[in-house]
Amino acid sequence: MTLRFLGDVSDEQVALLGPALQAAVAGQPGPLDCRLGPATAWFSQVRVLQLPAHGLDRLAAVVTGATAALVPERDGGGPPFNGHLTLARVKGRLGPRAQSE
Repeated sequence: MTLRFLGDVSDEQVALLGPALQAAVAGQPGPLDCRLGPATAWFSQVRVLQLPAHGLDRLAAVVTGATAALVPERDGGGPPFNGHLTLARVKGRLGPRAQSE
């Protein structure tokens, strides 16, 4: 599950991310109720087949808060959280049927 997309990070940032995330999530109540589906979907503008995931908004906010100082948002901020499990990435041209879905 992608809770926050960090993009390219340095080795130094990676070394700090683990402890920051562990500290942030240690106090979170659990278990979480994550529901997948009910159907697959394509992200618009990119060729990524995904399965929607519901119920992770609070955890995503905690992850964002724990990582923001180490990996700042790009100019203009990042996209809003969209819980999902990536199933496939399509390279190259999409056929006529895939483009219309």
